[in-house]
Amino acid sequence: TKPRAVNYGLAHTSGDVVVIFDAEDRPAPDQARRAVARMLADPDCAVVQAVLACDHDGPLIARLWALEYAVLFRGVLPMLDWLGLPFLLGGTSQYLRRDALMEVGAFDAHNVTEDADLSLRLARNYTFHTVMSATGEEAPLTITCWVKQRSRWLKGFCQTTMVHWRDDLPLRARLAFALQLPVQLLCIASHPIGLTLIVTQPDGPLTPLLLAGYALTVLTFMVAAYRSGRRVRDAMALPVYCCLHVVALVIAVVELIVAPSLWRKTSHGIARRNDNRTCDE
Repeated sequence: TKPRAVNYGLAHTSGDVVVIFDAEDRPAPDQARRAVARMLADPDCAVVQAVLACDHDGPLIARLWALEYAVLFRGVLPMLDWLGLPFLLGGTSQYLRRDALMEVGAFDAHNVTEDADLSLRLARNYTFHTVMSATGEEAPLTITCWVKQRSRWLKGFCQTTMVHWRDDLPLRARLAFALQLPVQLLCIASHPIGLTLIVTQPDGPLTPLLLAGYALTVLTFMVAAYRSGRRVRDAMALPVYCCLHVVALVIAVVELIVAPSLWRKTSHGIARRNDNRTCDE
């Protein structure tokens, strides 16, 4: 698994700050300097997360993945940073203080989202920051590939929630992670119920609230698409994209029971990526 590989690599490094990249990553040339400068500005900072962004075009599933990343890494995480709240790390382009990393026991080799697990352990005593410097990433190009990747992420979110929910975290950190882990999982699980209510009870008391929630989410994705120079109309496919999350969650729950450490790998090196080396701002 990736955390086993990262722990092995960690034993062969000596720097005060370590960074994790996926093999296909294309970080901005000045990213390391900017990230470390952000870290040094706060003596309590344990990790700085850079922006992850899709650096190519592709089928609709890849474009929706790209919009999701735009919302998360250019909107949600910077907002949490501004509020002084911890957040789930992105798994790559994360700059870590070695002493803080070793203090919490490095990476959990058995968790299939080692980044989420590490986030909760670091949040007990340290602060998190973001840096608006992008790393180009390759998006899944097929629904099958996307489901394999997303089911692993959701399985890891379930694992992390069960392992750490009773941890002694500060109240603000506990609330922040509650929104990012169990609440997110519950929202995905309730998606079919919401769609059923909208279709079967169009005049029901919950329908306006559900429609408003969908409209706000679609609008957020449209803004992200406009700001990142992507197709704004792709955001209209968000309800279908949410249905795929439900499929991934069902697979994740089943695997959590029968194969908790199974790591379904994602194929890379398939997309025709942009000529420019990065997709920085």
